[in-house]
Amino acid sequence: MTQPISPQSASPPARLHAFASDERFRQFAEASQDILWIRNATTLRSEYLSPTFETVYGLSREEALQGKALDGWIAVIVAEDRSRVIDAMDRVRAGEHVAFDYRIRRPNDGQLRWIRNTDFPMFDEQGNVAWIGGIGQDITHFKETDERRAFLLEMTDALRPLASARSVQREATRRLGECLGVDRVFYAELDDDTTAVVRSEFRRPGVASLTGRHRLDDFGQAHRDTLVSGRWLVVENIATWDALPHAERQTFHDIHAVSLLKVPLVKDGVLVAFLGVHHGTPRRWSEGDTGLVAAVAERTWSSVERARAETARRDSDRRLKDELDATRLLQAFSTLLIPAQEPEAIYEPLMTTLMALMRADAASMQRYDEDTHSLLLLTSRGYAAESIDHWSEIDVERGSSCGRAMREGHRCVIRDVEAQEELQGTGDLIEYRRCGLRSVQSTPLMGRGGELLGMISTSWRQPHAPSAEDLRRLDVLARMTADLLERHRDDAARRESDERLRQFAEASSDVLWIRDAVTREWRYVSPAFETIYGLGRKEALQGDMDRTWLDLVLPGDRPHAEDAIARVRRGEYVTFDYRIRRPDGNVRWIRDRDFPLRDARGRVGLIGGIGHDLTELREAERRLQTLLEGIPPLVWRSLEGGHWTWSSPQWGAYTGLTSMASAALGWLDAIHPADRDATRAAWASAATTGRLDMELRIGHVGDQGYRWFQMRATPVHDDAGATVEWLGTFTDVHELRELQERQRILVAELQHRTRNVMAIVGALSYNTLAASADLDDFRVRFEDRLDALARVQALLSRLNEQDRLAFDELLHSELDAIGGMRQGISLDGPADVWLRSSTVQILAMAIHELATNAVKYGALGQSAARLDIRWAVRDEHGVPWLHIDWRETGVHMPGPTASVAGAGQGQGRELIEHALPYQLLARTTYVFDADGVHCTIALPISRRTALPAAG
Repeated sequence: MTQPISPQSASPPARLHAFASDERFRQFAEASQDILWIRNATTLRSEYLSPTFETVYGLSREEALQGKALDGWIAVIVAEDRSRVIDAMDRVRAGEHVAFDYRIRRPNDGQLRWIRNTDFPMFDEQGNVAWIGGIGQDITHFKETDERRAFLLEMTDALRPLASARSVQREATRRLGECLGVDRVFYAELDDDTTAVVRSEFRRPGVASLTGRHRLDDFGQAHRDTLVSGRWLVVENIATWDALPHAERQTFHDIHAVSLLKVPLVKDGVLVAFLGVHHGTPRRWSEGDTGLVAAVAERTWSSVERARAETARRDSDRRLKDELDATRLLQAFSTLLIPAQEPEAIYEPLMTTLMALMRADAASMQRYDEDTHSLLLLTSRGYAAESIDHWSEIDVERGSSCGRAMREGHRCVIRDVEAQEELQGTGDLIEYRRCGLRSVQSTPLMGRGGELLGMISTSWRQPHAPSAEDLRRLDVLARMTADLLERHRDDAARRESDERLRQFAEASSDVLWIRDAVTREWRYVSPAFETIYGLGRKEALQGDMDRTWLDLVLPGDRPHAEDAIARVRRGEYVTFDYRIRRPDGNVRWIRDRDFPLRDARGRVGLIGGIGHDLTELREAERRLQTLLEGIPPLVWRSLEGGHWTWSSPQWGAYTGLTSMASAALGWLDAIHPADRDATRAAWASAATTGRLDMELRIGHVGDQGYRWFQMRATPVHDDAGATVEWLGTFTDVHELRELQERQRILVAELQHRTRNVMAIVGALSYNTLAASADLDDFRVRFEDRLDALARVQALLSRLNEQDRLAFDELLHSELDAIGGMRQGISLDGPADVWLRSSTVQILAMAIHELATNAVKYGALGQSAARLDIRWAVRDEHGVPWLHIDWRETGVHMPGPTASVAGAGQGQGRELIEHALPYQLLARTTYVFDADGVHCTIALPISRRTALPAAG
């Protein structure tokens, strides 16, 4: 633009020309931020230029003064402004004062600058325009500020009516990109600390899109840290950005971002978004550029948040309206369920409500058939007739939404039937196409107990997925419908059950009755009442039956009966026996099993009962009890699991437990603690085996001891074969068990002794044969030793298993076998020296050998010789030991050869020196003195033998 300046404001040309060479003017011009110049009006050659010229124009001052830069100066002016500048200069040459603005693009850095020139003519002495003077100001900042303000106002007006966050981002990035003339502008929001999401952007044709998710770390740590810290990221050329590693630099190259400018948006210390500007070539970003991007970023974020808030409000209003509409629909449908007795009554209202609630094009309802395990169509709307026939029955293997929902046990949603692989090539897909349906959902109708009752389905003509709100409302409708189906099913089952109960009660020989828990009036009594009580049913139901019933109960049983009824009214289950006197005077025993009947709130509203005439059973029990009380065994009666109901007086007398204390499992207190687990286990298996038989110990109240008893019980069955009770006895088998134990021990002892005898006989025969000269000699020797063994067995057989044989008895037995006591024999030792049973046989054989050799070769075969036998008991470490000393004197000993052949190396000596120590742990010596044999034997004996007193 150009503005004329009044000639009167101009200084005389001569004065201005003088100023040009004046020192004070020079200092002023060189200090000024503006450009001052003087040009020749004819040649337009610069005669003076202030130093600021180079800074503003980016041209050489020296070349301009030499007249070489005029064309260069005209060249830096933006082409659209050149004609206006030349026109202004012509006007000044014509004598006008002119002010005008124009743009230049500096050659040194490519920046666009706004210049405001104030030019005026300078006259010579003749009044002709000889020079042109001027002052130039760089007004780029003011121009950019005005333009930015206008741009921001216009953008704000453009963003205000936009309803969605994405449209706000799209419009803001487009306007900023066109304003800056860059290749790409985008708005990124942080999904988390590491991921930026770009949903909208501006980009020039041919520039790749950045929409999508991007990891901040993929663009370098410096890039991420700068944004997170809230600082602007200004990069003129990524090639010179030292903080960027080569790999990340290549990432920027790949997205056509050589220079970039990013402004982060940090709210409450957290990076929430940033506005990014990319350009494909290096670029110097001015303060105006960064300020504009920052302002746009803030306005974009504010507009996005506003749009989202308004969208949320609109969504909330829509949801509220939908919720109110759905509530009205559900409420209207629920009112129809109150009087509905049959499901058929709500078929049509259900279809209307279902389709309106889900905004569906078709709907259906099916019932689950437990016999065929399939869904049977009850009602539908919006389907072709052929399709209704096709879907009239659906089994679990079908690929339709109903079949899948049955298989999987939860709702099935098919967004697009054409894209559902499971439906391809099926009749279901053909029917969906016939009906023009593209999407479907099926929701199971489940009972309160989790069982499948049926299915409701909706379909749409377009691909569709119901929202969470739609499905929540559908679940409410499904619950209502399922409750109706379940109520109808339960009512039908209740009516059927009531009819079966009525038929059962009419046919039962027991009395079935129901009373009001509050008034105690009878609501129902079965026909058996007349037979048992002797009163008519009509009379019972019309009169004060509570009073009449109590009058029938014998006075002694009335408190018990009234207490039982009171307990049932409090919620207990009670079984009690009582007696009645019928109007004909006959006394009957009645067993009532009474129970509470609760209403929906859990209160006892009615009392039910079953009365059984047990008069004959009581009489049989009385006779049986009389019989049982007269027999010796301990008798009892029990329910399953050993829960006693009765015990005989004999049981109480033996154990000290009363019948009441023994009831249930109380009788186990009398059983030996070690036998109780086995007893419980026997009862547990009795229910399966049908028999109970075991031996256990029972404590006696008198001596506090335990005796063995055999427990046996037999189940008592009713006509149907069910176990009613068990009858059992305890039989004392203590003496029998002791006898059996004694017999077992004796048999074991007999077997042991027999084995020992056989072993001894075998050894005798072998050794005797080895020492015999011939068979006759063998026979004599062998019979003699068998006789000795037989004597020992005779002694042992007379003993009980606890008894022991005394040593002196064994010694006398052997001496008696060779003629008894005679002159020259001396015995000295204590009586009652008890031998161990295991030592008797081999010790007896050793004494027999000593005695036989004494008869043949020693003191008992020579009249002048003597035999002295002495024995004593000694304490060796608390164990009694028998010490035997056998000494022969006055014997005329045979020569060495005879002694060796006769007694020296015979079986007797081997038995004493080897067998006794080996088998009895004995200590022995066997020595031939000059006048006879001297033998000693020491061995452990029974602990029953008294030890000698100390000292």
